[in-house]
Amino acid sequence: MRRKLVGFDDFVTEDYFKDETKSFWYVWGDVFNRHKRATPHKGYKKLSEIIDLADKRDKYFVYHSGVDKFYMHSNTTDGCDFSPARYVQAKGALVDWQCKSCNEINRDCDK
Repeated sequence: MRRKLVGFDDFVTEDYFKDETKSFWYVWGDVFNRHKRATPHKGYKKLSEIIDLADKRDKYFVYHSGVDKFYMHSNTTDGCDFSPARYVQAKGALVDWQCKSCNEINRDCDK
């Protein structure tokens, strides 16, 4: 059942996933893989250094609107020290998948 896709919202529906499974994974599989290969830019390291310079390591909070989890990845790639307890991924993350039936969340599916 082919249908006309008009915009972004057409690609993120359950119906699109069910009706156009191959197309869904063609689009979202590529997006997922690109995010897995991407690396954090140097701004994450700079922010971590500013937190240390201000001596606020126990007083900061990060509210991030991206979907890449780069704050957490920068801990290992750039030696940053962002605590998961002080970090909120506002829109969720591409690597966190939730089951619609049971609502279980599987985190970091890219590992």
